[in-house]
Amino acid sequence: MAKAGTGTGKSLASVIPSLSYAIRTGGESKGPVVVSTATKALQGQYYKKDLPFMAQHFNPHKGRDGFSHAILKGKKNYLCLDRLASPAGPVPIEIIKKLQDLPSEHEGDVAELGLARPHETALTTSSDDCPGPNECLYNVARPDNSPSCYYERAKLRAGKADVMVVNHALLAMHVKIMAATEGSIALLPLPEAIVLDECHKFLGYMQNAIGWSLTRNRLFRWANACLDGPDLERFKGLVKDLFSQVILFDKQDKDRQQIVERDTLCNNQILISMLEMVSDALDFWSDEATDKRDTESRRNLRKTANMLADLEVAVEPDNGDNFWVELDKQDNKILNYRPSETKTAEFLSEHMWPMAPTILLSATTPTPKSLGLPNHTDEFEADSPFDYKRNSRLYISGLDGSAPFDRMERELWEQRRYNEMFRLVASSDGRALLLFTSWVDLNKAYDYLNPKLDGKVTVLKQDKENESERDKLARLFKQDETSVLFGTESFFEGIDVPGKSLQLVVISKLPFPAMIDNTRGGKLDFGKEMLPEMRKKLVQAAGRLIRNHTDQGLVAVLDSRLSSKAYGRNVLSNISPFNEMTRVRSLADACEYLESLEEGGDDA
Repeated sequence: MAKAGTGTGKSLASVIPSLSYAIRTGGESKGPVVVSTATKALQGQYYKKDLPFMAQHFNPHKGRDGFSHAILKGKKNYLCLDRLASPAGPVPIEIIKKLQDLPSEHEGDVAELGLARPHETALTTSSDDCPGPNECLYNVARPDNSPSCYYERAKLRAGKADVMVVNHALLAMHVKIMAATEGSIALLPLPEAIVLDECHKFLGYMQNAIGWSLTRNRLFRWANACLDGPDLERFKGLVKDLFSQVILFDKQDKDRQQIVERDTLCNNQILISMLEMVSDALDFWSDEATDKRDTESRRNLRKTANMLADLEVAVEPDNGDNFWVELDKQDNKILNYRPSETKTAEFLSEHMWPMAPTILLSATTPTPKSLGLPNHTDEFEADSPFDYKRNSRLYISGLDGSAPFDRMERELWEQRRYNEMFRLVASSDGRALLLFTSWVDLNKAYDYLNPKLDGKVTVLKQDKENESERDKLARLFKQDETSVLFGTESFFEGIDVPGKSLQLVVISKLPFPAMIDNTRGGKLDFGKEMLPEMRKKLVQAAGRLIRNHTDQGLVAVLDSRLSSKAYGRNVLSNISPFNEMTRVRSLADACEYLESLEEGGDDA
């Protein structure tokens, strides 16, 4: 487990020795090195920037240059040919025709297509809805015998690569399915080694993968696919009883989420009867799925194994597990479950870490115990190679990050914040990344600043309804040295802009998570959960600024709590890069420093 700051070369230091190890131990029949990241942004950075650079300068194979690498995302990230023929929602015919005429080498990644979110949803599919590669009428062999299905083609490329780049969501689901089916079904090939970047986030992804949501519709869909005859009708009757007699919701309560007590579910007879039926179905589909060519049976086996694992937890919940019920937009009840961190760490200890030698990386690493790592785990912390004191400045606004309740006071507060942003951006002649914790704040800031900046700098804005444009925005921002990019938390990490295109990072307010945790149906503890998460995000955001030894610039935090509150002063005193940056005391000093950079000077 290695801790190192942003921009310090963690990818280079981990992938090359992992690949050397894989080739030395596995030979030509080796599995891939699996690199996993929390965000698609960092996943793309590995695939498009880091790995091509390494392949140019590192040759682990005798007799050929470089090494091969590929990227694999979840199925919903690829254009579906079946949906292209029959969209799951309205899509303009001109978009359909354009996508039908994509060049043969296109990978079908929707992030590269610039689709609006409704169109993206209408033209992609999920594992549950996909008929499978053998059943899909549109997955015909191409002239080179590769599949037409974009997802299946991506799987084929990734399976042959020396290095496969995935994201935590896919890796966590792979581990869960492997555990549920005792290794008979896998989403990924068996890795020779694993590099787990942004490892501090993996526990949460594993909790989400193990966790589940049960709805009447999900249970009915499983039953329609995996049962028939009297068993089908009996199971549907049990589902109706479950949601009318056991999973209750007090509609007098204004809260849309309500905790479900452990005793409500523990050894409930309706749940036990459902569990027995699913267990019998698992035995049936296990026998049916022995032929790997029978994709329908194998798909039903995976669905049944997942359903059995979910119901087993509901019947015998552990202390610390979180259950809650909520209503969807149509007032249908949803039963949610998320395992405790301790239980998830035990799961990782049993099913994840024995899989392959693993290097864990982060700018803010968790403790080995919190991830269930073995006692012999080696830990390493690297000092930053950057001279933050000389090359960077920190400005903290005198404005509180919390908006006033009074409407007129709030409007004045917003105007003062956005005016500070404008003065900073004007002083830096663009070259600014403006980071927001909400879409509302981003849009208000954009509406205020854009007319003032129009014609002076290039203004780029992240679009909530078209997040597939994120990589394109990052590329334009990097290319244009006088641009300003308005972004939300997806830009707090995974964007690498060395040089003069980025000399100002503005963090609109301290990035605390929402007090209500929608993944477990309860409030977060301020000291134990909200503060650590805020610190991690703040460090990641500030880390966008200095990416090499010659970078210079200023981080502006428009939230006085960073200096006025004890928890903020703790960040300033103890956490890099904040404890290394040179502090400027006023907005005028901050603007003067930025202007000196524009003139090519350095007043350090």
